[in-house]
Amino acid sequence: MILDAIFNGIDSNFGFSNPIFKSLIILVIFLFVAFIIRFVTNRYIKKLLARTKTEFDDLIFSKTKNAVFFIIIVLGLSASLVPLEFSEETSKIINNVNVSLIIFGVTLFVIGFVDALLDAWIKKHAAKTSTRLDDELLPLFHKVTKFVFFILGFLIILTHWGVQVGP
Repeated sequence: MILDAIFNGIDSNFGFSNPIFKSLIILVIFLFVAFIIRFVTNRYIKKLLARTKTEFDDLIFSKTKNAVFFIIIVLGLSASLVPLEFSEETSKIINNVNVSLIIFGVTLFVIGFVDALLDAWIKKHAAKTSTRLDDELLPLFHKVTKFVFFILGFLIILTHWGVQVGP
């Protein structure tokens, strides 16, 4: 509905009825919004988070900001393809690719969030112990959890494409 209002406004005000031009305008708008959001978050939100007493919010921000940027770009790409008319089969493939990219972005976000949680929890726990075992196992634990969530995201993508991943 919002995209229809934008398209109708572009058609009536500027006389542009070319679907490729509409797609480019939408993509440029989303890219602009994504870079503005990235600029604002890096410049102002980061400073705001630095004022808090905990490092947890800083960790979450630093480990998830790229995933959020990626998701916005993919949503823009997806929205920019709306004015273009494709065959039903091509539209289905394009939709599956877009959903797969969004799932990948959400997976990256979850991996970053869980990584920040692990960092905060393990640092707090490691400070209470005097062994070096937790310091040596920390990188392995991070890698294993990233791998597990990456595999889960990949399995969700395969399921979306209609591949049976279980019995």
